[in-house]
Amino acid sequence: MSINVISSAPYFLWKGAWDTVARDSRDMGIVVTEYPPFSRPKERVTNQTIPGRQGQLTFREAEWPVYDQVLRTLQCYTRPGADIGAICAWLSGSGELTLGNDPDYVCDAVIINQIDFRQIMRGNRGYNDFSIPFQCQPFKRMRENQFITLTATDNAITGVVTNTGHVAVPAILTVHGRGNLWVNVTPTDRAAMTANIMGLDADDEHLGIVLDWDTGFMSHGADSLGKTDMAVLNNKVSNGPQYFYPGNNVLTAGVVGGSTLDRIIVKKNWRWL
Repeated sequence: MSINVISSAPYFLWKGAWDTVARDSRDMGIVVTEYPPFSRPKERVTNQTIPGRQGQLTFREAEWPVYDQVLRTLQCYTRPGADIGAICAWLSGSGELTLGNDPDYVCDAVIINQIDFRQIMRGNRGYNDFSIPFQCQPFKRMRENQFITLTATDNAITGVVTNTGHVAVPAILTVHGRGNLWVNVTPTDRAAMTANIMGLDADDEHLGIVLDWDTGFMSHGADSLGKTDMAVLNNKVSNGPQYFYPGNNVLTAGVVGGSTLDRIIVKKNWRWL
């Protein structure tokens, strides 16, 4: 049985991981009846009681707040013709979640709990009520990858990178050049964070080196076909990690000896509560 898709119905997008394409819940025969509330995540702290002292002492895990995961539950129903088995297979594992009432952002989420489909109309006409429990990471990010390109002049780069998000995020940089280079990120009112790169060879096949301080994985950038050999290049990078704090951050870069610096591409890895 075909599904009559209602384009104006409340919806969500799910999956969209690196090896899949995000699918629209409406195409699966699902209609959202209630979105989850916008919730501030719980901050992870340690409370300590001191004998003879009023109240408790609260200790944070880092210099910035660290948050727990957030449970976001969608209330939904299936339309006639929906394939319950296909829906169950789709609503599994991990991926990116976009809610129809917040369409510009994605959350990294996982579905691990049981999902029960309850028939809500007599005659087995295909309407089933159910809830989807998404365990979401505390921050959301923009759906579309956005980048800033800083071009070198006389083998040097100086530029301002503005983190418009709510929290400090690890820098993700793709550096193009040859030889030995250094990259420096200096947030406002904070000490500089420097990374050194040794033996960079940005030929036509390997376009630069990706400094991914989010995962701690350094690798070749993608070629013109979008492919990469995924070679681990952590041995070429020393010092770090580097972070972009909320507000303005000054990024500078230069070379050592007769090396050359072409450009640095900054991924806007910003996060919002």
